[in-house]
Amino acid sequence: MDKTTGSLKKGYIVFDLDGTLVFSHKQILLASKIVLEKWFGHEVSEKDFQDGFHKNPVKFYKNFDIDVSLPKNRKKIEACWEEASLEVGLDVPLFPDISDLLRKLKEEGFAIYIWTARDKLCAHKILKNLEIFDFFEGISCGDETAHKPSPEGLEALVGCHPKEKTFVVGDSETDIQGAKAFGSRALAALWCPNAEETVLKSAGADFLVAKPLECLDIFRQSLARES
Repeated sequence: MDKTTGSLKKGYIVFDLDGTLVFSHKQILLASKIVLEKWFGHEVSEKDFQDGFHKNPVKFYKNFDIDVSLPKNRKKIEACWEEASLEVGLDVPLFPDISDLLRKLKEEGFAIYIWTARDKLCAHKILKNLEIFDFFEGISCGDETAHKPSPEGLEALVGCHPKEKTFVVGDSETDIQGAKAFGSRALAALWCPNAEETVLKSAGADFLVAKPLECLDIFRQSLARES
């Protein structure tokens, strides 16, 4: 999806969804366990699940000997994820100040986007339920492009825009790695209680951000230096 009009924007801001805009860790855990049980056809013990869980989906599946690089496996996993997400529910809250941040960005002339590992159906439902869908110029979902940290989703969203005016905001190492591979600056969303600061720093984050509204000053100051 792309609603970009082609008009010149102050900057181009790409947000991750889960753990960055919305606090959905509980739902992610529940859905992840359901996905494994759908895949294997039997119950997975809580210990085995906790031992193998990882925020990076590729590492998570690898821990359970599931190779999502195979197209048939990826297709099956995506179908399981959509079913599991709908089963546990999509009623997830925005982090504090996210609505204000999105509104201020639009008011100041930024174009904003979402790059998420979630499937299109569930991602769109979450955004519409929270009444923030119309803030975004484009949305790249996990069932439409290569998995993070591949920058393919970023290329689809903002590949035609100046990279020096493009920023990616996310809470996971794959968000940061994808941003750096794409060539944009990366902000680590440390307001998510499950974000791992040392991991995000090691992945190459340009900025460590404690609160959402702090992003705005970073965008302003960074772009002022470029001009």
